[in-house]
Parts: sequence; C-alpha cells; structure tokens
Amino acid sequence: WILFESKDLMVHFWLRAEQRANEQRTPLPPENAAKLIKAGHKVTVEHCPQRCWKLADYSAVGCAEAEQDSWEKEGVAPADAFIVGLKELSGDGTLTHRHCHFAHLFKGQPNWKTEIQRFVKGGGTLYDLEFLCHEGRRISSFGNAAGQVGCAYGLLSWAQQQIDSTLPLQQLPQQSWPTGKDLSVYVVEQLEKAAAKKEGKKPNVMIIGALGRTGRGATTMCKLCGIPEDNLTLWDLEETAKGGPFPEILKADILVLCILLDPKNPPKPFLTAEMLNSAERKLSVIADVTCESSNPNYPIPIPSAATDFDRPAIRMKESPMLDLVAIDHYPSLIPQESSTDFSNGLLDALLDFEKDEKGIWKGAEEVFQKKCSEAQT
Repeated sequence: WILFESKDLMVHFWLRAEQRANEQRTPLPPENAAKLIKAGHKVTVEHCPQRCWKLADYSAVGCAEAEQDSWEKEGVAPADAFIVGLKELSGDGTLTHRHCHFAHLFKGQPNWKTEIQRFVKGGGTLYDLEFLCHEGRRISSFGNAAGQVGCAYGLLSWAQQQIDSTLPLQQLPQQSWPTGKDLSVYVVEQLEKAAAKKEGKKPNVMIIGALGRTGRGATTMCKLCGIPEDNLTLWDLEETAKGGPFPEILKADILVLCILLDPKNPPKPFLTAEMLNSAERKLSVIADVTCESSNPNYPIPIPSAATDFDRPAIRMKESPMLDLVAIDHYPSLIPQESSTDFSNGLLDALLDFEKDEKGIWKGAEEVFQKKCSEAQT
C-alpha cells in the first residue's frame, strides 16, 4: 500500500532525552510514536533514565533506539532529523537541526538573545511548543494537569498548616502519581487529618482564571478531593474586569492563580503588599499556577523565585501565616497522564508536519524568525 504521494513527506522524528533534571514528561508517548510509524514516518528514541516510559516500550512499537543526547554528536542524527523534546536545551553549542520544545525564549526571558544565537549560528530552526497555534489558540498545553497538581499542592499546604504549622509543606512521599485521581487520594488523606484538628472544617478555595484549561483542572481537583461547592469561589474575566485590588481574595483560605497574562492588556493588581500584611487576612495559602511572577505586571506581590518538588512551599508571612507554592513544572507530578493528554493535542500537527495544511508550523517558524531578527539588534 502507498503511504505517501512522495517520500519527501516522510519525517524522521528524533525524540531526545530531557536535559532538565527530574523531568519525566515527554511530548511523544509510545502509543503516539506508533501512530507516526504507521503513517510512514521514522521515529528514533534516545535513552532517557527519568522518562515516564521505558525505552523498551518504544522499541516494542517499532522505534529505533539511540544513546542519551546522541543527537548532539556529529554524524549521529541525520541533518534532516526533527529533534523533539519537551523542555529547554542546556549547553552553549550551535544548533543545526530543526527543533521542537518549550524553549522559553520568546517573551524576553533572561539570556534569550544568547540562546537564539545558537540557532542563528548553526542554521537550525526552533518550533516552540508554546507557539504552535491554530486560529489563535494553542493546539496543546499542560494546562489542565498544571491546574490539578497546583490545586492539590494548595490543598496539601493548607492541610499541613492545620496538622503542624511549624514548617510549610515539605517534599511529598512519592516522586509522581499515575493520574490526578490517584494524587487526589493522597490529598484527601491529608485533608482528613487536618479536619480532625479543625472540627471537620474544609478550606475555602478561590480559583482565579477558573474557565481556562488550568482553572478547570484546579476545579476538578477540588471536586475529586471533596471540597463542597459552597467552599468554592470561581472567578474569571467577568469578575476581574473592573480591576483590583480585590479584598474578597483575603476571605479565602487558599488562592489558586490560573490566569493568562496578556502583555497588551496587563491586569491591575489583584492584591497589594499592604493587603497581605493585614491582620484581618484569612488567606493562608497561595498556589501560583501561572508562575510568571518575574513579570513586572504580575497581579499579586510574591517572590519571583519558584519553588520545586524538593521544597514545594515557602513561608511568606508568619502572622497571620501565609505560604506560597509556585512550581513551574506541576504536571511532572502526574507525568504519564499529562504527557498523553498533551501529546494527543500535538499528534495531528506532527502527522501533518510537511504538508502543514493548517499553517501551524509556518506560524511557529515566523515567530522564530522574527525573534532571530530581534536578537541581532
């Protein structure tokens, strides 16, 4: 049977190892790698010890194997290989291939010009996963998983405050859970311990950005954990349109921030430092899922340094107590579920890479070329 009108439409996808420590997720699970192969493409997969699927799982569906980071070695990955990963690359060498990953370079992040120069000098191309869009909307994101896990951390932080307020929430007992539902079982256990000390009380949770993918994920986690609807306050654009500050936030026990920042229309502050210093503040946990606090227009006054799985929460205030969770890779806590969901949104675009009938790849390349020009100035 004929797979393609032309062999030129066959793509050699090269799934590289992740270079960020403890990153278990992948944009291409074995199931979807098999679909690429069935469509006539070639898939090579590098060994990656922390990936949430084993290399043997890929070999079993027909993928070729390669050593970890071997794409970087001259003559190993063909010049036309399409190097696919999830998070940014380390090192400082020039980049010659076509790459697809979250590079975090296109919004003025630190060292963005230096990193883009690696592509410019090597003649490579970057298709940033964040900028793969169709009709103005990203084709895939980890938003739902981020919302679920971020909210779970918020609930766990609050529970820790009730169980033992000496320290903020510490490292969780597992590195990951299979799904958000599995994670919720652990959260419920901790909430029950907290309830035993609070006469059965459950926290009041406020989610801002509740109608987006991330906010819907946070709401799902609340429901999985048995948070009553009367304890939920769900805000989105309609509620925040008048502009802050919003004293209503101080009445919640937990704030889960799930907003999408619009650089053309930055929000007015939702909270001020003075409000957080108020002795009347009930709010004791901020679960920051947006995680862009280095942005000068961030609507809540929190430290720009993110937390992580080893140290998930920091104490911002002692009295009244206020803890912050701000992990910029929440979905890694449920790596297989979040990877599968993300990859399912990406798959059709990968299958259509050469034809690009929807202009998804063309649009991403135009963003890259624009940034390359800006990096020269």
